[in-house]
Amino acid sequence: MQKLKTNDIIFITLILVLDIVITGPILATLGMVLITLGLQVGIATALISAILYSILLRRVPVIGVLSAISITRGILAGFIMPPAFWPLFPVVALTGIIPDLVMYFFKLRPDNRITNKWMITLNRVLTTPFMVPILMLTGLLELAQSSKLMEIKGITPLQVYLILAVFSMIVEGVLGYIGAVAGNRIADKLIKAGVK
Repeated sequence: MQKLKTNDIIFITLILVLDIVITGPILATLGMVLITLGLQVGIATALISAILYSILLRRVPVIGVLSAISITRGILAGFIMPPAFWPLFPVVALTGIIPDLVMYFFKLRPDNRITNKWMITLNRVLTTPFMVPILMLTGLLELAQSSKLMEIKGITPLQVYLILAVFSMIVEGVLGYIGAVAGNRIADKLIKAGVK
């Protein structure tokens, strides 16, 4: 593993800016639609974020990079979102901190293709279980539960919502893995081309 250099910090910033510029409009347009359907908003951006983060970990193989990017995104979400969404900060931060802790404690290398794929998948999967309590706190869970889609005979709206949350987690995990595979292939081509 390596220590961060100035070029690494510039590359991390570039990936963060790309992630926000690309996924921000997607979240703005699809976010409330997905919440109303009982699905998690992370589904809309899982593939793009996974590709970018996978390339990042291959290019800057330092444990803590996912944490840094997630904490920064959480802080930015706090500035952009209304105060009701401020609990998003710890949620977004934990999606990077937990994979970094796994890599640290199990002595895994972020630039290893297998580790990279599974840590990016973990990063994407963690979004859902942390979001459900936030949605409860912000009142968006009630909005989702009031949807006509939540009216299934014999099942409460909360049960339907939790089933959809598990579905969201699976979809996000699959998209995260596919994105990590694509990101690794892009990183391989960049490495072969001599891009540093």
